[in-house]
Amino acid sequence: MRVLLVLVLSCFVTACVTEDPTALDTDVFLRFASPDPVAVTMDRFEAIVRSQGLTVFARIDHAANAQAAGLALEANQVLIFGNPKAGTQLINVDADIGLDLPMRVLVRADGDGSVLLMHDPAAVATRFGIRTLDMLLGTMRETLRTMAKTATESA
Repeated sequence: MRVLLVLVLSCFVTACVTEDPTALDTDVFLRFASPDPVAVTMDRFEAIVRSQGLTVFARIDHAANAQAAGLALEANQVLIFGNPKAGTQLINVDADIGLDLPMRVLVRADGDGSVLLMHDPAAVATRFGIRTLDMLLGTMRETLRTMAKTATESA
């Protein structure tokens, strides 16, 4: 009986470890509400990105660009960032995924606070038919969720 229990538990653990992260609650977006304004939330997220050793490629302020064009737009910023070691692995599987890399996060105004929004990397990989690199995608997803949760908590 004990051997059977150990065997069943081993199978369960193996299934959990090897489960395809693209099959898990694959929402297209990871979305987090923040009580803080756009600039504060984005500053916090960018600081976290840099502290993780990730590369910041650009920060785009859509509202400032709209204002420069004589138009009005609520606060809205995009941060383009990534990890070339992770991104390169994905691009080596399907070069077309480079269209969606590096990663981007949008922080936009929402009532008195803001919303942080990004594509789920597992959903992006699924869209490009990437069925390998499950561990990498799972790690990316969880790291991004942790970073976003930290950035959207009021200080």
